[in-house]
Amino acid sequence: RNTWPTPAQCPAFYGNDEATIRANVVNVQIPWLMNGKTHVIPIHKKAADSLTRVVNFIWETCGKSQDQIHKFGYDIFDGSFVPRNIAGTGTRSYHWYAAAIDWDAARNPQHATAANTEFKEESLITTAFKREGWTWGGNWSPQYRDAMHFEAGDQ
Repeated sequence: RNTWPTPAQCPAFYGNDEATIRANVVNVQIPWLMNGKTHVIPIHKKAADSLTRVVNFIWETCGKSQDQIHKFGYDIFDGSFVPRNIAGTGTRSYHWYAAAIDWDAARNPQHATAANTEFKEESLITTAFKREGWTWGGNWSPQYRDAMHFEAGDQ
């Protein structure tokens, strides 16, 4: 299990400026088709091996079936590296550090209750990321809940 940085530790761990972070972004090969074309996710190199283990575990558990991946919504990639702050704050998002991924945003809208999202505590994607120590936004308080969001960070 990985130990990931808190928000305050991110600049020292991932880099403090956009150029440094961009220089450390790598593409992780995804074994299934995403968004009808994409087979890679850009992520900070410090999270790349962990993400590779997550997606390989999901792929194996789904029987290497694109249909199963699609059924679960794991083929809908909605972003990773986006240099921005957390909405309404001056705090950098884990997306800013290339250390967060959003999946299937349409079926897992931000601020939705657990009853109104596809990803649950027991979902394969959630358990796969948690095995690697990633934080799941679905565990956040109701005003911040974000079931689409997984980050290589310690909230």
